[in-house]
Amino acid sequence: MAITLNVLDVRKFDLQFAFCELQNRLAQIDNKNSLWLINDREPIEWYTYLRGNDFNSQTFMISHDEYRIFISRN
Repeated sequence: MAITLNVLDVRKFDLQFAFCELQNRLAQIDNKNSLWLINDREPIEWYTYLRGNDFNSQTFMISHDEYRIFISRN
């Protein structure tokens, strides 16, 4: 089985476009896939959406302006 890395870097996107891109990528995730979301701030407002749609998330603070959020299905 090939290992793939699915990354969505939204640091240069405005909030509304970034959220639409996230929703598109999440629609492609099943129990065998995951997603790394890279942002310049912690996307607190998105955590409720993730939990409500059966996703797990774990946040890694890389620096004061880089957050990496690992997202997978429950």
